[in-house]
Amino acid sequence: LRIYGASKESVKEAKKEVETLQESHHRDKTFSTENIKELSVRDISHINDLGRKYGVVVTIEQGIVNRIRMQGETISVADLSTEVHEIVSNAAETARIERRAAELKERVRWFKAGGASSTDIPFDDLTNVTIEDAHKDNERKVDIYEKGRKLTVDFRAMELRSPDGVLAKVRRNDLTKVDVPSFWKPQKDKVMLVEIKAPDPLYKKVACQFQKTGGQTIIKIERVQNPELYMQYSAKKMSMDNSPNVKNKSNEMELYHGSDANTINAICSQGFNRSFAGRNAVMFGRGAYFALNANYSTGYSHPDPNTGFKQMFQTLVLVGDMCAGQNGMIAPPPRDPSVSQVDLFDTTVDNPSNPTIFVTYGDAQTYPEYLITFQ
Repeated sequence: LRIYGASKESVKEAKKEVETLQESHHRDKTFSTENIKELSVRDISHINDLGRKYGVVVTIEQGIVNRIRMQGETISVADLSTEVHEIVSNAAETARIERRAAELKERVRWFKAGGASSTDIPFDDLTNVTIEDAHKDNERKVDIYEKGRKLTVDFRAMELRSPDGVLAKVRRNDLTKVDVPSFWKPQKDKVMLVEIKAPDPLYKKVACQFQKTGGQTIIKIERVQNPELYMQYSAKKMSMDNSPNVKNKSNEMELYHGSDANTINAICSQGFNRSFAGRNAVMFGRGAYFALNANYSTGYSHPDPNTGFKQMFQTLVLVGDMCAGQNGMIAPPPRDPSVSQVDLFDTTVDNPSNPTIFVTYGDAQTYPEYLITFQ
C-alpha cells in the first residue's frame, strides 16, 4: 500500500488511520481445550480447508499443548471459530462414545446369525451400544442402521428384521460369565499356587517349551489359580476374538516374563500391572514386557535372596493386532488415525514381521498361567 499526500504530516496521519482501520478489521484468536487432542487427521484437514475458504491462517497444536490459533479478518475469524468449535465438540463426543463402546464390548457383545456361515457375526461397536442400551431399558425393539439401511432388533423374538421380513436371529453374549478350567483344584483363597509334578502331561508341555526356548534347569512348576483374574482375561479374549476390528484372529500366545521375588506375589494377585511389571524396560513402550523365548526373560529373572533360585512366568497373552513400539510410548497408536483416535493397536513389538518381544498396555490382556522356578 502506497500513500501520497501534500506533506509528510498528512501522509503520516493517513498511515495511522489506515493501520487503525486494519486493526479494527483483523483478529488474532486462540482457544485451548483438551478436546482438541481428539481431532482426527480428517478433522484437521477439514479445519484447514475451512481456513483457506475464509482466508484465515490456522495453526493447530496437539499433544502437550492443545490449542488452535486463527488469524484473519474479524468477521471471517468469527465465522470460522463457530465452525471449528462445532468440529472440536463433535470430535470430543465421538471419542466419548467410542470409548464407551470399547468398554462395553469387553462385557457384552450382540451377534446376528451368520446365515450360510456357521459363525455368528458381531454388530459393530457403536451398534452394540445402541442395542444394549435399549435392551437394558426393557424396550421391545430398537432401530439400527446397517450400510444406510434401517433395520429393527426385536427383543421378544430375538430377531433382526427389515421391512421385508426376518433377516436373522440375534443373541446377547455376556462376557463376564466365564467358568474357570475344570482341571483347577478347589480353592477358598483368592489366589492359589498348585505345584504340577513331572508325570502330569501339563508339566511335560510347560517344561519342554521352556527348555526348548533356552530355559535352564527346572526346580518346580506351579499353576497360578486366580479365578477373578482368569475371568477378566477370558472376557477380554472373547471380546478380541469376536471383534471385527482385530484382523489377527490368532490372538493368544504363550510368552515369558522374568521377575523377582518382590513382585511375584503381586503379579499372581493383580496380574501384570504396568506400575511394577513394566518398570524394567521402555524401549518398545511403557507397558508389560513378554518374550517369545525363555532365554531372553532369564535376564530379567533375579535370584531369590533366600533360595538363590530364579522365577519366571509362562503367560497367556492376547497379542491381537501389533505394530512397532517406540521408546517411552505410553499406549499403542491408532490403527487408522483418519477414522478414529481411540481404536488402538493391541500390542507393540520389536519387529512386526517377526516379533520376539511383546508389550501390552491393558491388564486384562494377560494371565500368569504358570510360575517356573529354575536355576
